[in-house]
Amino acid sequence: MKTSLYFLAALLFASVSIQAQTLTKAQMTGWKAEGLQGKVKSVTYSTKKQIFFNTLGNPSKVISNGYTSTFSYTTQKLTKNSNKFRIVYGKNTRTMQDYYASINDAGYEEAYTFDKFGRVIRLSIVEGYAPTEYIYEYKSDTDKFPSKISWSGGEGGSVWEGSRTFEYLSFDKQGNWTKRNVKFVDVSKESIGYDEEKQEETFGNVQTDTKNYVETATYVYYP
Repeated sequence: MKTSLYFLAALLFASVSIQAQTLTKAQMTGWKAEGLQGKVKSVTYSTKKQIFFNTLGNPSKVISNGYTSTFSYTTQKLTKNSNKFRIVYGKNTRTMQDYYASINDAGYEEAYTFDKFGRVIRLSIVEGYAPTEYIYEYKSDTDKFPSKISWSGGEGGSVWEGSRTFEYLSFDKQGNWTKRNVKFVDVSKESIGYDEEKQEETFGNVQTDTKNYVETATYVYYP
């Protein structure tokens, strides 16, 4: 009887330990934030987005929508207009901050939250004063890639929300997806006032964009 009780107690302790597991910095690199497997040097998507990484797994350059953004990092105290970023780690969180975000002012910040398996489950992006929240969903504990990403945000009476749902079709030898079906929905709307009777905000000028497409990805790896 004592043996059974000790065994049950051990199982309970193991379960609690897993639930409370805190990830290491190595489990929350920029590669992991982007949901990538292996030491990726660059990834090019068919949506014309490219991400380049340094050897530590942090993004060094991003090309998207015709714009190029470069990133360099420091562990030193940041000064105004330093054009550098710092990575701040918390319990299963990784936040990339620039100077302005670091002093709680308008700036750029990416804050990732990971689950116990090292997968992103939430992303908050603050650019200026307009935050956008992204929620990642997975079909099972063993899935490496999200089945759906939903987002919502707003600023100055404007509200936006949407989602991308994925079906993965092929993978490379490193385990990264190379082809997937995407169902895209995006809704934007403008506030036209507050309904006192219904106790809710009312919106007009609603614009909805939906499309289905196939997305591909090509990877270059560090040796």
